[in-house]
Amino acid sequence: MVHPSMTNQRPFQDDNQSRKRQKIGSNYSHASQQFNASSESGITIIPPTNEHQHTVIFLHDHGTTPAAFATAFFENSESTGQSLDATFPNVKWIFPPSVLRDTTPSGTSIPSWFVYWSLAEPEHPAQADAQRNEMSQNLGPLMDLIDNEVDAVGGDHVCLVGMGQGCAMAAIAFLTGWNDIGCFVGLAGWLPCQTQMEDIVARSETHPEAQTRMRAFVPSGRAGMPHWLGALGRPVLLLHCRDDAIVPVARSEGLCRVMQDMGMVVQCRGYEVGGHEGVTESHAMGEFVRFLDHWMIESRP
Repeated sequence: MVHPSMTNQRPFQDDNQSRKRQKIGSNYSHASQQFNASSESGITIIPPTNEHQHTVIFLHDHGTTPAAFATAFFENSESTGQSLDATFPNVKWIFPPSVLRDTTPSGTSIPSWFVYWSLAEPEHPAQADAQRNEMSQNLGPLMDLIDNEVDAVGGDHVCLVGMGQGCAMAAIAFLTGWNDIGCFVGLAGWLPCQTQMEDIVARSETHPEAQTRMRAFVPSGRAGMPHWLGALGRPVLLLHCRDDAIVPVARSEGLCRVMQDMGMVVQCRGYEVGGHEGVTESHAMGEFVRFLDHWMIESRP
């Protein structure tokens, strides 16, 4: 079995500082774009205002679109005093679309990275099988997008971020290690097929062996050889509110354990209140900004 790094922190230590709540979820479908962004084939790109040096690829949550999610997230950063475009003028922000759609009980079709029926029973065999198939459909296009940015600025200068279901999809892409990228941030997310992933890590003698098994479990359909070390040794930040009624904080704790068992150094921050979107509030946004800033400084030649 592979062993966790001894430098990992206790999962989701509390941050009880008071803060003004800044909700973004209710604004997903109505937010107006007020930044310099371009959208093509569903993908939303916010270009850097200075020389392009880093790229952040940000996977949206279930039930929203890249454009609406990007607008709400950036507007929220402004309201919390953490203007992302001003703080990171050399960053290109990319919000890719999911290739699938889910159907609500009322018959409405909404964007989705993969099917999930219940986070209360995430390991239901039928749900796990469906998730594996649908995550595989998303992995190929996502890996191609990451490759393009790795070619443009270098793997150390690419960060993968996801919120909610987008975090779950991003975690699969990060853990399988097809792309050698710089860091990972997960907001109010979880690890799909967690029991199977934990079993893979437990049965593996080395980190590369665990990644090889994960790639076989959730194939991307890609040809060629992966980066064997991939995510190993890369910095990771996970943020979650304990009163999240959509994704229980225990799901992020499970993702944290698997990442630690893979040898990653994981920073976990838990907030007592805030709900599902609390990870975009002032102190959590500040943690996100500080993490990215530190990563960018460390990745400079």
